[in-house]
Amino acid sequence: TVSSMSKKDKEAEKKKAAEKTPKTVKEFELWVKRKIRALRDEELKARRRMLGNVIFIGQLYKQQMLTDRIMHQCIVEQLGNIDNPDPESVECLCKLMTTIGSQIDQPKSKKMIDEYFRRLDQLSKNQTLDSRIRFMVQDVIDLRYNSWRLRRKVEGPKLLSEVHKDAMQAMSGGRGGRGGGGGRRDRDRGGDYGGRGGGNYGGRGSPRDGNQLFQDDGFVEYSKRPQSGLSGRAGAMPTRLAPANFLKPNFKNRGDKDGGKSPRGKDKGSKGHGGDRDRPQSGRGGPSSGGGDSGRSSGKPSAQEKQQQQQQQRESASASKQAAPQEKREAAAAAVPALSEEETRKKAKGIIEEFHNLHDFKEVSECVKEIVEKKAKLGLVLELWVGDLLEGKKRSVEHFRKLVVGLGTEGLFKKEDLHEGMLQVICTLEDLEIDVPKAPAIVAEIFGDLVANKLASMDILGKRLSKAFEEFTGDKVEDLFGETPVYQDFALLLHKSLILRDAANSPGAGKAWTLKEVEQGFSEAGIKLKPFEARKIERHGCGLIFAHVTYTKFIQDALKGGQDIAAIKAWFDKNVAPAWLDSLDNQLIVIFALQLHHHEQGAPKGLMTKLLKDFYYADILTEDAFNKWRDDNKDETPGKVKAISDAALWLNELAAASSESDEEE
Repeated sequence: TVSSMSKKDKEAEKKKAAEKTPKTVKEFELWVKRKIRALRDEELKARRRMLGNVIFIGQLYKQQMLTDRIMHQCIVEQLGNIDNPDPESVECLCKLMTTIGSQIDQPKSKKMIDEYFRRLDQLSKNQTLDSRIRFMVQDVIDLRYNSWRLRRKVEGPKLLSEVHKDAMQAMSGGRGGRGGGGGRRDRDRGGDYGGRGGGNYGGRGSPRDGNQLFQDDGFVEYSKRPQSGLSGRAGAMPTRLAPANFLKPNFKNRGDKDGGKSPRGKDKGSKGHGGDRDRPQSGRGGPSSGGGDSGRSSGKPSAQEKQQQQQQQRESASASKQAAPQEKREAAAAAVPALSEEETRKKAKGIIEEFHNLHDFKEVSECVKEIVEKKAKLGLVLELWVGDLLEGKKRSVEHFRKLVVGLGTEGLFKKEDLHEGMLQVICTLEDLEIDVPKAPAIVAEIFGDLVANKLASMDILGKRLSKAFEEFTGDKVEDLFGETPVYQDFALLLHKSLILRDAANSPGAGKAWTLKEVEQGFSEAGIKLKPFEARKIERHGCGLIFAHVTYTKFIQDALKGGQDIAAIKAWFDKNVAPAWLDSLDNQLIVIFALQLHHHEQGAPKGLMTKLLKDFYYADILTEDAFNKWRDDNKDETPGKVKAISDAALWLNELAAASSESDEEE
């Protein structure tokens, strides 16, 4: 059965091959055309697949999944042969540069990018390439000169809501309706503006013929703009027709006792002079009013009465002018709806993207004023901006810090807005540090700028931050700065930002704080910081702030490692400013380090005396520092009593020698 099936299959294949093989000239020509068409389709599919892969690679780079080095290597490979270029390679290069150009064109790689575009300029003039390819290359060159902004917005897939919105707009802007004018079909149906077929405003065929107010001979055009009609099309019908009497400010028929008469009848008596509107009213006097009392009451008012009337009119006019703008502003402010969160995100993203491209502070200020008027949530705006700074490329931290301080100083960002935005950023530091290791340092610099310029308060780092952290993570933490390493680093870096502050590294730098002021700020916020580890202090460059930790660790390591006093003295000369040791408090730090080493070694006899002698004769410590050390009762460093008893004899000898020298002088 298997052999019989195989034979049948072979015969069927032979028949199919015989059917496909052309037998006549005409069939052969058709067969050739089909083959050519199939080859072209395959070529087109391959080309689309190739360009799609290029765009995909570019999008991977934009999502930071590929490095700059890989992209530069791809570009160099495509630009390898300029004299005899491959059109497909050039097209791929153009598509790649269009996709990634705005991100890879950075100051650090400017020389390489300039060289790429020098070669692209040569390719745009290479006559061996098709004009389509050359124009494509020229478009990429123009795109760079235009700061990588596309001339035409590339339309992507639309949401279903956007499709419905576009359809509604198309329907409202189409034929017919009150926007009118319309064509033959509108006239056949009877448009809004009347005619023989009827319509809303009447005409000879209108059902409103019985009312004389709407007769044709009483109609005038009261809006004659160059583009007639609501649709704005040339040649359309006038915007609207209205009866002539309707345009008169005080036509009398509204409140007239003679209500049975039509307005047309009243106009016949007026003869174009405004009807009863122009006649003197009763009680005012005048030649046509009749005599008697009315004639006496028609006398002219005195000069004093005229002045009083004019004064009252001026006062009422000024009061209304003053009240009207305020009422208008209040009504306008109440009528403006607040921006939604989605709209706020779009606005904020557009503003900060523009800023990082141009660094135009005034333009950002104007944009922020606009979204303030629209009641945008500025706390959300700041949160989005800081997130963009941490995650985006070609972002200048210094410019951004200057921007935030400037907006706060202008009063555009209120204190509560800055608090809300920074809280949302600080409570996510754990997640941010995973993707951006420098996030705690950058956030500390921004928050330090705000605190130093009195635009924000350290109080928010207490209960408000703990609450925000719990809402974000769902975990309740008793001591956020004591239990979480990221927040310990943030506290240390905030010390650095507030204390080591100057105009060079802190745009809009406020007053530098002292260590005592920073610790007091944390204390007032309800935060009790643990002593910072020496390795963290050294890693974050805070040695000058926490010298007592840094120098204590060095002295202990040096003494444990068996270094002599000469090596220690050399280190002090290299790393410690001479003015630092002029302070007795700073010398006490060194003595406490020696005391701690003496305690950890088990307080052997004579060790403390030797250490004090070595540091004294090396000009690191002074006799005044020894006296202050003996009198100090607040220090909690262990081994104080044993250390003093060990060195007491030498200290007494030193004091006696110094007193004798003073007497001789």
